[in-house]
Amino acid sequence: MWCIGVVIRDAFEDVAAAATWMVEALPDPDIGEILGVRLVIQFALDTGFLQVMFESDSLNVVRGFHSLSNNLYCFGMVVVDCNRLSTGFNSFSLSHVKRSANRTTYFLAKFASTSSNIVWIEECPPNILFFYL
Repeated sequence: MWCIGVVIRDAFEDVAAAATWMVEALPDPDIGEILGVRLVIQFALDTGFLQVMFESDSLNVVRGFHSLSNNLYCFGMVVVDCNRLSTGFNSFSLSHVKRSANRTTYFLAKFASTSSNIVWIEECPPNILFFYL
């Protein structure tokens, strides 16, 4: 199983929403990462965010998302779907960050292994408060 954690922050860097998911394991980590991006995009759309900036520590995912030719069959199909979904925002970006910049989401992903499919709206999950203190 793959565990995914996401935090959505507002312009003031306050937590606006967070979620954890557990999905079936895949043999290719890049496909797992891009499926995670797809889940986050859908989550942001469903919660009504219109101006978004996404970050991923997977350079392959960020490069694949911005590439004009996605020739990896499964990966490319998910990228096309992510691009289609991203048109639902007024402003959208996806950029690469170092893994150390994603420690909150990694902590939530570990939390998902015991408590998956949880959504917090307009509140900070209690288990990540120490990242903001």
